Parts: sequence; structure tokens; C-alpha cells
Amino acid sequence: MYHLPSSPTIRVLDRFSTLPDEYADDDQLVSFWPLLSAILLRPVSTTKDVVDALEEIAHVLRQSTGPAGDYGTLSKVLNALTFIDFPPGPHPGMTLRLSRSQAACLVAHQFLTSLASPRDRSEYYDFGIWYDSEQPHPRAAEMYITAMCVFFADLPDINILEEYATRDLEMGGGVSYVLASAPARSVGNTPMSPFRVLHNDVHVTGPHSPSSMDPNGALVVAANKVIGFGKSATGEEVTLGTTPEACPAVLVTPVLTGDQVVVITGASPVLRVTGERRNVAWEIPDTRTASADFDAWRMHRAGGPLLLMDALELDEHVSELGQVPDLVPENIEREVHKATTSFMATAATTVYTPLWGCGAFCGDPAVKMCLLWLAASMASVELVLLLDARGQALADELEPFVRRWQEKTAAELRQWLGRVPRTLRGGQVLAYIDT
Repeated sequence: MYHLPSSPTIRVLDRFSTLPDEYADDDQLVSFWPLLSAILLRPVSTTKDVVDALEEIAHVLRQSTGPAGDYGTLSKVLNALTFIDFPPGPHPGMTLRLSRSQAACLVAHQFLTSLASPRDRSEYYDFGIWYDSEQPHPRAAEMYITAMCVFFADLPDINILEEYATRDLEMGGGVSYVLASAPARSVGNTPMSPFRVLHNDVHVTGPHSPSSMDPNGALVVAANKVIGFGKSATGEEVTLGTTPEACPAVLVTPVLTGDQVVVITGASPVLRVTGERRNVAWEIPDTRTASADFDAWRMHRAGGPLLLMDALELDEHVSELGQVPDLVPENIEREVHKATTSFMATAATTVYTPLWGCGAFCGDPAVKMCLLWLAASMASVELVLLLDARGQALADELEPFVRRWQEKTAAELRQWLGRVPRTLRGGQVLAYIDT
């Protein structure tokens, strides 16, 4: 069980005598929640006030300043954002429910670094990793802090969030985090599902945004088995780091096993991001809204499902020199099972995917797309491959292949994949299957 800051079991030393003496027990410890509440009820009018509060939280909870260091990057971003206002007496927390208010509460605690370490991870569970001046990817850290500030600035009045918390859930709203698993399925003679390629000149995030994705779509996130945001700009980090309501998933998700995926529903990105890694850039959309009309705000914030699924790290699975590890039978079965479980975990009829499992995980793009197409066919969903200009060669190879195989079955494609010599790669694999 994960203990939230309101748990009476979390007791700390009130190092700065913030609370009256009667709050302390015989060991001079106090409950963390009233101490945190007292810290957050102080007037905040400058960036320094924010940093002072964060430093006190870190000192009493962790006996140090934690991973945030000198808070230089956080201070830089807060000082640059013109829409940030510092009202006095911020609310110390909401309820422990999967409503919009709960999600906002957890995101706020991650921003404040006021959460104890979850059971399955000791780092990268709150946003203090972005605050120090020394960052491996300074632009990424600034982008993620900006996203959090946009998210908080767009929140409705706290009274509105609390008033509609129950109604939000009753109407099927809120944000959900689901750990899904399922037994392996037989391929069978399932018809091949529709498969198309969607091009952008540059890599663009946010296809799970209500403004850019069809209402029945889901987005594959090429995740690590320890899911989460981080300090760089991988696809997973950018997706979660610019989608604040997705970030609490790290607090409740264990290390993924081979048959598990995480599905986050209802979280929407707050920035439009182009490029990736060292070439990342972002903008704050004009559609920002902080509405007193809860229903309008709720619909604006409702993002499509995010399918966090970890691919095999194939550089660790090469058994013979020169062979393509994607084509090892047990690897094929694992990847198809993982993707099928993910695609069937929502009511989505269309799944958007980047080059899942390629790049750092060393997957072969042509083989991986065949495996994802198999999974999409078994789940009876349309597959849409998201490519930028660098993927043109793959698109040129895939499009005629898809046209020829569209009338065949998943069982036939699986059989052909089992026959492909493991020394072939990329377009050679597609050409062999087409012989």
C-alpha cells in the first residue's frame, strides 16, 4: 500500500518549529500532514517563496534538499512565465479519489516533492529532478516545469473541482490508471486489420489530445518496464512530462512484467511539442482555458488512452552474431502478446503508434511493425504508424507490403515471420515475406 502525505503513519521532525509544541509526541515527531498544510498556507508572492517552501518540505521529509539541488532551473522557468500568479494561502490537498481533483492533488504533491518514496522506486517519482541548475538536458527540464505551470494555471477554482468531484466520476470522467494483463491468445484466421501511415515533417507529440486525435483512438507510448518521466526527452518522458495528469501513474505502478501494460485514460497534454531528444521544442497552445464551466473544462482536458508498453531490450537478447533477435520465436510471442494485451485494454478502435521498440531498444522497424499489425488484427483495431521525415524509407517499403497483405490473415503473416532467415533486416524481411 502506498501512503499519501495525509497518512498519520508519516511522522517527521519539525526542524523549523513550524507547528505548536502540542503537535509533537514523546520522540519530538509530528504528523507530516498538518506540517505540510501549515507550510502551504503561508502567503506566496515570489519565486523565492516557492523555493523556500520546497526546501522546508525536503528538509523535514528527507533530511536534505533532495534531488532538487539549488532549484535554479525551477526558478528560471517561474521567473519567465508571465501568466504565473502567486495567490496567498494555496489549498493543501484534495481527496483520494480518481477524479480530476485527485489527479490535480497528486500532481501538486509531485511538484511540491511532498511524497514519500513509493515502494518500487527510490527516484524519479516527483518533479524535484528538474529543479536544479545542473541538468543533463536543460531544455527538457524547462519544458516539463512549464507544462506543470500551465496545468496549474488552467485549473478551475478549487471549490469547483471539489463540488464536481463525484459527478465527474459518475459521468465517466476523471483520470484512470490501469495495470492490465491477459493470457496469451491464439493468432487464428483473423483478417488483417486496416493499417496506414501518418506523416509529419517533424516528430510531433500529442496525438492523444482531444484536438488532434479521433475520439476512439489510443496512443502507444514506448515505455520502459519502470515507467515514468525523466531528465531527458525520450518519447515516454516527453509524453508523461507534458501530460501532468499522467504523472501520478509512477506512484502506483510496479515494474512491468512481460504480460503487463499500463493504460492511462483521461489525461491530456498541455503543450504542443515538436522534435525530440536534443532538438525538442514546444509551444503553449492557444486553446488554454481556465473555465468556471466545469463541463467545458472537463471536455477540454479529456485525453485519449495512453498505452504504456515496454518492448524487449533486444541488444541483451542477441544469441548468435549477425542474427535479428526480433525474429527469435519467443521474442515474437512476447511482443505480440504485450501489444495485443495493450490494444484490447480499452474500447479504442484505432491505435496510433510510433516506432515502438526501435531506437534505444534495438528493434528492427520492419519486423516490429509486422508484430504490431498482428496484434492490432487480433484485437480488431486499426493501426496507424506515426512517422516523421526520417521514416520515409520505411514508409515506402511498408505501404506496398500492406496493400498486398491486407486481404490475408494474421495466421498467414505469423507463419511467414517464422520462416524469415534471422540474418535479414528491414526491407529484406518484407521482401522475403512477399515472395
